[in-house]
Amino acid sequence: MADNWFEVELDLEKIRQTLSRDDRTDYPLEYVRNWLADAGFVPHGPDRWLVRERDLGQVDPSEVLSLQDHPGPPPSHLD
Repeated sequence: MADNWFEVELDLEKIRQTLSRDDRTDYPLEYVRNWLADAGFVPHGPDRWLVRERDLGQVDPSEVLSLQDHPGPPPSHLD
């Protein structure tokens, strides 16, 4: 069964604040981008990401600015 993919716009600053608070470290935005990539998010433009439905739970709903189905095939390197 194929994974459902979504295109999301994320509030990177809000995610950065959450991670920094939780870890008591002042992370830069580059750390947040790397963290998202490790969590299964694929960059898709500025502050936009492609993500499998099963990985979407890695971010809080309040950190998602927009969400839409991603039509077509998933990114080729993640098939």
